[in-house]
Amino acid sequence: MKKNVLSNMKKAYDNIEIPEELQERVKQGIKTGKQKEGKNTTICMKWSFRIGSVIAAAVLAFGLLLHFNEKAAYALSKVPVLGNIVKIVTFRDFEDNTGEMSASVRVPEVKVTGKDQKADEDASKKLNAQIKKYTDKIIDEYWKDVKETKGKGRENVTIDYEVVTNTKRLFSLKINSSVQINTSSDEAKVYHIDKKTGKCITLEDIFKDNTDYRAVLTKEIKKQMRNNMKTDKEKVYFIDKKGMNWTGVGKEADFYINNKKELVMLFDKYEVAPGYMGACQFCIPQERIQNIIKKEYFVK
Repeated sequence: MKKNVLSNMKKAYDNIEIPEELQERVKQGIKTGKQKEGKNTTICMKWSFRIGSVIAAAVLAFGLLLHFNEKAAYALSKVPVLGNIVKIVTFRDFEDNTGEMSASVRVPEVKVTGKDQKADEDASKKLNAQIKKYTDKIIDEYWKDVKETKGKGRENVTIDYEVVTNTKRLFSLKINSSVQINTSSDEAKVYHIDKKTGKCITLEDIFKDNTDYRAVLTKEIKKQMRNNMKTDKEKVYFIDKKGMNWTGVGKEADFYINNKKELVMLFDKYEVAPGYMGACQFCIPQERIQNIIKKEYFVK
């Protein structure tokens, strides 16, 4: 049954004629969105991210605040330490149900501690500010939609998190978000802390200087895409097709290092494949990139 559904979705996708104007707008939209912190890579919906005084008041009114009641205090006391230098110390969360719209949000706050066991306030503030900026854009857009549709927008927003890497050297926190409006938009943003320096790092930092790591990663991912499409005819990616050709790994690409010491590259829904493929990820074995990586980031 599932196979037939995927087959029908793929046929519908293959039969779509894409006007040249739309192709150019889609490519430009993806390029522009990837340059922003929020990475608005969704083709099917447009995010304006306007924050007004009415929305700010609504956020306060609905209580997007820390839960300092008895139950939350107990829960916080049970939050586990996630490493010698980084730990989640608290979180802010809320749920809303307005008419046909709903939101469930759980956003962590992280504390970075230096080798002297003293809090690194600068590193903590920087990381938490980045997380807050990203999640607040999604939350504010939800409140805007609630106001404009008077709760009849049939929209569901979910934000949660998970620790995907926690080694002696690296701590990586993945924020997952899903916005459903007729169709769904699934995104992930990963934040990394170098435990040795206490600094936030990006993809570039785990590779040696003066290496064309993005070209190497792009080549490997395209190879996996072609193999996937060869072995499974239901899979389609935006490569080798006129007008919708994925250009490659960007500087702000999301990633993490898994327990097998593989580099996992993450792509939001619609970024490298049609919507029915969902969010995509590709695992790159360490041996494929061992000559260009900084191996200290790939230890357990």
